[in-house]
Amino acid sequence: MNDIKLHSEESEFSYSHNIWMIPLILVGLMWGVYIIEYLNGFNWNYLGIYPQSFYGLLGVFTGPFIHSSATHLLHNSLPFFILLAALIFFYREPWKWIFFLGLLSSGLMTWIFGRESYHIGASGLIYFLFGFLLCSGFIRKNKRLLTLSLGVCFLYGGMFWYIFPVDPSISWEGHSSGLIAGVILALLFRRRGPQRTNFQFDKTEFDEFFEEDGSLKESLPQNFVEEGTTSDGDIE
Repeated sequence: MNDIKLHSEESEFSYSHNIWMIPLILVGLMWGVYIIEYLNGFNWNYLGIYPQSFYGLLGVFTGPFIHSSATHLLHNSLPFFILLAALIFFYREPWKWIFFLGLLSSGLMTWIFGRESYHIGASGLIYFLFGFLLCSGFIRKNKRLLTLSLGVCFLYGGMFWYIFPVDPSISWEGHSSGLIAGVILALLFRRRGPQRTNFQFDKTEFDEFFEEDGSLKESLPQNFVEEGTTSDGDIE
């Protein structure tokens, strides 16, 4: 009897230095900006997003690299590193587009709906990555991505509180904008990256057992009955 051949549609993952190098470079850049600012007594908060101001649009791209304190930056560094590394790992090809669109869309929503203040820090990007990975895991039903999503939910589940105005010193507008952008992009990119695992028989190997309409033949070849079944007819 011929061996059964199974085909999986799940993506094959392989190691790449980009998985950790790119997040490390970006986190290092954030720390470099803060150290220069601190040592020279600069205050670059004006490079953050300032809603409904033409000049404030620059903050969409510069705001994530500006932090108010070392504590603020320290709290953002680890989750940003982990979540961006996960995005690069699971979305080896389109991650650059996903990240850029997340940066742009979350920043623009903050610029449109935010309070008249400078919105700084990488929190908006963290919420974007969190929302994207969490939503992707559930809609794809991919075991690896779903495991990661549940782990993210367990570790950072308390993040949900900060999409609401619980603290006037925290940019809840940036957080909620990032989360919304992540969910939307997860839906738009649902056919890219890792997919649900599906197994299919190679039917060409079993033509002798099926009718032309795809139904199983009533009388199976004798060698199949002798080698592939028990006396009760159950496949071993």
